Amino acid sequence: MASDGAWYALLRLVHHPLKPRVLCIDDEPSAGHLLQCLLEKTGDFVVGVETKSIDAINKARLFRPDLVIMDIKMSGPDGFMVTRNLRQEPALRHKPVLFFSGMPDVEDQVKAAWRSGPTEYLEKGVPAATIEETVRRILAERIKQYHAALAAKAA
Repeated sequence: MASDGAWYALLRLVHHPLKPRVLCIDDEPSAGHLLQCLLEKTGDFVVGVETKSIDAINKARLFRPDLVIMDIKMSGPDGFMVTRNLRQEPALRHKPVLFFSGMPDVEDQVKAAWRSGPTEYLEKGVPAATIEETVRRILAERIKQYHAALAAKAA
């Protein structure tokens, strides 16, 4: 039987099937819910939150995100491992991943992040407007790629 959270997420998908879906994966519930509030208050996104990295792939399969926002340092599998696992899933491998982390050794973490396949990286603590702008830009680029692929198929 699905949890109340799973039913709520499903209900939101049914009521907003055309809004981009963003999945926030962060083991700090407050961080994930802050991103959820920030993005949903625009009225343009449906946002899901997963606080257990071990459950992130299953949540992504069910939620079908258009974008994943991922913390790097989490208990259990870290964001690098979860991203590598996402890249192994046929339905998820091309989904953009935005690493959003507050680890202090930024240079080394960014180098490691690119090896696991994210689309972009933001440090925690950036202004809310930067987060929203980055999410919109990544999703707009994804739409362009989709339309280019459709045009290539039609040609």
